[in-house]
Amino acid sequence: MADKLEPKLIIDPFSLLVVNSKGELKRIHCPFLARCMIPIKNLLANEAYVIDMVKTDLSEEVVFIIQGRPFLHSFFNILP
Repeated sequence: MADKLEPKLIIDPFSLLVVNSKGELKRIHCPFLARCMIPIKNLLANEAYVIDMVKTDLSEEVVFIIQGRPFLHSFFNILP
């Protein structure tokens, strides 16, 4: 069965798989909004930012692309 999976359906720089508050796996598509939890570089804490793209860095950490710059996803909460 695993050989029939198409990686492009699982890994996509313009969407993200998330588990919602009901425990359901959902795919959200870029652009989506996320709130910055702490001030980082030129981003302000408690402000919402548009996530343009989702990528991974060299250590396989998920990063959000905001205004063309990468930021670790762990600094953000995705907004409904």
